[in-house]
Parts: sequence; structure tokens; C-alpha cells
Amino acid sequence: MQHQSLVIRPNQIALELSCSMATVWRLLKSGQLKKVQVSTRLVGVLRSDLDAYLQSTRTGGLK
Repeated sequence: MQHQSLVIRPNQIALELSCSMATVWRLLKSGQLKKVQVSTRLVGVLRSDLDAYLQSTRTGGLK
């Protein structure tokens, strides 16, 4: 069984989406991906929120 983190870091999101870090930061800033503030300098996205975003892109947009 493969271990999956509950909070995904921006660099991992970029790898999963095959996009740049700038694109990830734009998605976070626009609110398309919900940011989780882990500490003062550490942010991430919940795995469930990333999965919901990916699902929304397949079905034609966020609802």
C-alpha cells in the first residue's frame, strides 16, 4: 500500500499537474486551490482539495 500525504506541498502539486510552480502559486492565489497554512512559512493543499480540483477540470470547471 502506497502512503499518501494529507497535505501536498506546492512542488509536488506542480509535478502531479505537470505545470510550473508559478502556475501552482496562481491557482493558490486565485482560490482555485485551497491553501492550508501549515506554519508561518509552510503552505500546502489537502489531498482531497487537489483531487476535487482535478475532478473539476475533467467535468468542466469548479462548482
